[in-house]
Amino acid sequence: MISALWDWASGQVSDPVIWAYQDGDQPSTPYVTLHVMASTREGSVPYVGAPDNTGVAVIAQGQLITLSINTYGSGATGIIQTLRNSLEKITVQRDLRIGGFAFVQVLSGPQDLPELTGTTWQQRAQMDVQFRAAVNIEDDVGIIETVGFEGGNGTASDTGATVGGA
Repeated sequence: MISALWDWASGQVSDPVIWAYQDGDQPSTPYVTLHVMASTREGSVPYVGAPDNTGVAVIAQGQLITLSINTYGSGATGIIQTLRNSLEKITVQRDLRIGGFAFVQVLSGPQDLPELTGTTWQQRAQMDVQFRAAVNIEDDVGIIETVGFEGGNGTASDTGATVGGA
């Protein structure tokens, strides 16, 4: 599911898009990195559905995901603005929903944050974006196939229960 966020970013820019903090060489600039900074559940009580005929119940809860986006190299600020602007497009929002996400808000940025690398300054821009996703967890709670009953004819009055008002 998280790949839908990579699909969105890589579909908006012509530069390489990678997940941050991977081992190995970085691509040559310009490039974009994505990093899921936080993932929190919404609400205190999730929705628990009734079990299906196999005994599997679905537990559903909303999840907020914070994605940190950094762009490096020449034109970094323009690249981050392109990504920011794309989030307002109806087609992008539709594609994100198909991938299981909804754009919520930009939490910070876009910011121009050049950094010193060696003895030269490298252009860098950054923004944090919040998305919402639905999380479904399946739980095999089982089913009751047969209920045993002994005595009486199956009516409340035959079991000694009070029927009607007191």
